[in-house]
Amino acid sequence: KTKDGRIAPSVTPTPMEWSDIKTKIMASQEVKDKVAAFREGNKDAKRELPCVCFMGRCEKKRAANAMTPTNLVMIDIDHTNKDPREIFNEVWTFADSTMPEGWWTDNLIVAYVTPSGMGLRLVFVAQQECKTILDNINFITQALDLERFGDIDRSCKDFSRLSFLVIE
Repeated sequence: KTKDGRIAPSVTPTPMEWSDIKTKIMASQEVKDKVAAFREGNKDAKRELPCVCFMGRCEKKRAANAMTPTNLVMIDIDHTNKDPREIFNEVWTFADSTMPEGWWTDNLIVAYVTPSGMGLRLVFVAQQECKTILDNINFITQALDLERFGDIDRSCKDFSRLSFLVIE
C-alpha cells in the first residue's frame, strides 16, 4: 500500500532498450489515452502509465538498497512557468553557449514532458566530479540555470525513483 492507503500497482522489472520503450510503449494509443485522462483530471490514470527507473537497475525488488546504479541522473522540473518544449529549447541554446563543446549532446540521454504537461524531465549521464545523485542534480541545475523555469524536484536523488512515461 502507498502512504495514503491506496494499493500500489505491481511493478515487475523488465529490462528494455530505450528504442523499444519509445516505439512499443510511449507511442501506444493506450498510453496517449491515459495521459489525456490524467490531464483532464483523472488522477488514477497516472498510476496506470508505464514507468521506467532511469537511475538504477533491479532484479526482483525496486528499493534503493537493492539497486545497481546506471550512471544516469534524472532532473524533474515541476510547475514550469512556460511550455516545457520552449524550456527545452532555451536550455539547449543556453547549454550550447555556456557548456564545453559537445557537453549537451554527449550527456543528455532523453528529455520529455511529464504526464501533467507542466513539467520537463531531463536524463543525463552522471558527472564524474559529482559524488552523489543529489550533487549531480545540483551541479546540472546550477550549470544550466534550471531553477528559473520551475521547481527542481530534488527527491529524484533516490536510485529507485520511477518516471512515468509519455510520448512528448
